[in-house]
Amino acid sequence: LVCIRRHWLRAENVAKLCQTLYSKHAAPQHSALVTCSRLIPCNITCLAGAFVAGMDAGRAYNTFPLMNGQLIPDDYWGLPGIRNAFENTAAVQLHHRALAITTLTAVGAVWAVGRQMPLPRHVKMALSITAAITAAQVTLGITTLMTYIPTTLGAAHQ
Repeated sequence: LVCIRRHWLRAENVAKLCQTLYSKHAAPQHSALVTCSRLIPCNITCLAGAFVAGMDAGRAYNTFPLMNGQLIPDDYWGLPGIRNAFENTAAVQLHHRALAITTLTAVGAVWAVGRQMPLPRHVKMALSITAAITAAQVTLGITTLMTYIPTTLGAAHQ
């Protein structure tokens, strides 16, 4: 997170990303690469959410932002090696939370810088819609967690 805060979320870096994304003169392969790199945080967060849902990990820690009063729960390192990241309830849920907050922060930073730039109206609209949907999804996830995963909210979050 320190790396993200110090380097990636600097206003000038986000501004360069926005300019590259919406430049009329960007090479097609470069634009595709940048577009794919924008989708990676969302896809990884969704993948982590699949592990949470598959393990019913959302039922274990129904508090937010802390997990039963702790930033990192005691049983975070409950399994040996790489299995811990995929089979430990505490680890799976913590990873999904961290990825969701990181994605929300990144999308919010791009939105904040992008709306200050002289971008076409449809681009600013796309940035605003993306930020709103991301914020809604995170809010829905937190609400789902804190209400002990009612089926309707769980299905909507997925």
